[in-house]
Amino acid sequence: MITQPSNELQALLDSGIALYTNGETQAAHDRWREAAIIDPYDERVWLLLLQVLDDDHDRRVCLENIIAINPQNTEARRQLRAVRRRLRSDDDTT
Repeated sequence: MITQPSNELQALLDSGIALYTNGETQAAHDRWREAAIIDPYDERVWLLLLQVLDDDHDRRVCLENIIAINPQNTEARRQLRAVRRRLRSDDDTT
């Protein structure tokens, strides 16, 4: 059964998109994190969060969540491979 997203979830997603569009990335991040608490199984939440993360450790977790929700997301798989390579490279240099 496919359910419609809650009004609260949709409002947080939309609010975050508006904030992100206006360059308010931290506020967008905060809205999307709230959305992740409401529905951690909504792929859209993680796809949006991915846009505002700059730490590869955080990006890895986000991409892993996307793939867990949608194993067919080939773009997330490609990005995850790249992030893992960067993290391994960083580990090798420290």
